[in-house]
Amino acid sequence: LHESDEHDRSGSYNWIIQFIFTNGEEWIVRFPKGPKVKHPDEKVEAEVSTLKLIRDKTDIPVPEVKAWGSAAENKFGLGPFIMMSVIKGIDLESILRTPDSKARLMRQDIGDGVAATIYRQIARFMLQLFKLDFPRIGGLSKSPISQRAVGYAAAIDSRPFTWRAHEALVLGGVDTYCTFHDLGATPLVNTNLPFYVF
Repeated sequence: LHESDEHDRSGSYNWIIQFIFTNGEEWIVRFPKGPKVKHPDEKVEAEVSTLKLIRDKTDIPVPEVKAWGSAAENKFGLGPFIMMSVIKGIDLESILRTPDSKARLMRQDIGDGVAATIYRQIARFMLQLFKLDFPRIGGLSKSPISQRAVGYAAAIDSRPFTWRAHEALVLGGVDTYCTFHDLGATPLVNTNLPFYVF
């Protein structure tokens, strides 16, 4: 069912359409926002690969990707997309933000138990992410299984896709990206370091 735009959402970089099936299952379809996102195909591929890796290697609750495609694969001409399950949960803002306040102020009456639970969950998620080790710096992408790191669902065979580099390109017109293969010719970093840019 999707008879109105009541459940449609828009964030900084994506717009989202929510679908509810007759069996009660809920999916969302995410599209990168046109001019606000540079290299949208690359962004979507990295997000899909990262979601799959996190689902496979951690117990962090992330959506299950049902389908995805590049702009060329979208028959409706709406650009690259991800179709994924909806995860139900409690929005941290509804717990931490002062009610009826337009300012982003933290509530003063948050109990120690609630704060400890939140910090414990975030710390557990962060520790699991830090345990993921990669052979070099870069972005996750789909690749032939022969080229994948052992045990992983994707390989690091594309350039790092960072928020800072993206904003420099969008806001300042400065393209700090380079092709990943150029980095292989003249390494700019020690690729033996256990470091990865999501």
